[in-house]
Amino acid sequence: MIINLYSENAKYHTVIKRGLLNHLNNYLNFSKKILLVVDKNIRSTFYNKFFKDDTIFKVTATEKNKTIEIVMEIIKILTTNKFSRDDYIVSLGGGITSDIVGFAASIYKRGMKWISIPTTTLAMIDASVGGKTAVNYQNIKNQIGNFYFPEKVLIDINVLKTLDERNFNNGLCEAVKMGITLDKSILDLMIDPHKNLAKIIEKSIKAKNRIVKLDMKDHNARHVLNYGHTIGHAIEMIDDNLLHGEAVLIGMYYLSTPKIKQIIKSYIEKFGVVDRCYEFDQLIPYLLQDKKIEENKFKLVKVNDIHDYTINDMNLADLKMIYERR
Repeated sequence: MIINLYSENAKYHTVIKRGLLNHLNNYLNFSKKILLVVDKNIRSTFYNKFFKDDTIFKVTATEKNKTIEIVMEIIKILTTNKFSRDDYIVSLGGGITSDIVGFAASIYKRGMKWISIPTTTLAMIDASVGGKTAVNYQNIKNQIGNFYFPEKVLIDINVLKTLDERNFNNGLCEAVKMGITLDKSILDLMIDPHKNLAKIIEKSIKAKNRIVKLDMKDHNARHVLNYGHTIGHAIEMIDDNLLHGEAVLIGMYYLSTPKIKQIIKSYIEKFGVVDRCYEFDQLIPYLLQDKKIEENKFKLVKVNDIHDYTINDMNLADLKMIYERR
């Protein structure tokens, strides 16, 4: 399956095919120089058939390691080996890996070719679409980054068999967001996510791309994709035990009507997400670093019903009242 994606001046495509990683020579131009940046936890059997050790850079894909320093290590390798803008850098891993690699690709010689191969449900459903790349700085999530699209995204669903259930469900949290706000049919598929996984990924990608096409740089319509993220990011930064999707699901809960809260609560329970109910004051330092603050007001998505949401300007006091209402 090939999904063509468009956004302003960007055009690229996503290929979804089981077993794709066994045939990378059909999708990568090995006549060019290629640097593979791979999460060190990815099994080498997924890539060592096509890459030699001197063309591989392994990264520790954690939020604490998602820094400008790791990006500069990649830039040093590209520079030392005289990569041109027409050569390739390939990311193989989850959203953290693609964030790091996408950002490195965007700044090397003002932009080189990049191909993303996501290996987690979270990356396939969410991070692989939209062109956002970033690293953390001074413990602030995604503080340094920009918008830069890959040339293509290659998705091999078979790789998800290596994930434990919790990391598998982590990506499905973002699919729940898409289902509530943009495409209810995704929620219908969530009855049996393992059976319906390819369709969930396809529909999530298409739903997100419809919004990105309207508003690539997050000025208006794209704010809906941030549903749950303002509170979620803050919780994620103070709780090392929470995964990104889990934190976002909790953030969604606080900004919903009772009807939608019941739906979200059912997924919190289904996925075994632990909400430790932090005091609001603990979140404030991270909330104040939110990229969507304008004139001391947050741009927050409140969901009233399925496909029924509003984008609201709220100050810190408004957000505290909503949060403490639980």
